[in-house]
Amino acid sequence: MVQKMRSAAISGEYDADQFTIATGVSEYDVLAGRGPDGANKLWVNGTGEYVFLQFDENISIKINATTNASIFCYADRGQINLTELVREVDNFYITNDSGNTVTIDVVMA
Repeated sequence: MVQKMRSAAISGEYDADQFTIATGVSEYDVLAGRGPDGANKLWVNGTGEYVFLQFDENISIKINATTNASIFCYADRGQINLTELVREVDNFYITNDSGNTVTIDVVMA
């Protein structure tokens, strides 16, 4: 399923990344895995004031802490702007119980 990213006003530098998460992974720590101390792809130029995700399988996300409630994200919708939900994203955690590997695309400013 190919989806187009909706347009958004990003001024200045941003980060972008694509990665996969195997089925059965619970609370994948995106900052640790993809941030400056991980793959060095996110939270380098972008600060988390804008975080847009696209995904191809059903996932759940917790924003900023694993103790926060899960947000269920369905593949038929295929995208979510986390910063429409919270002012700034310091980290997010992805759980994949879909039965398939999920591909995640992230744009962060």
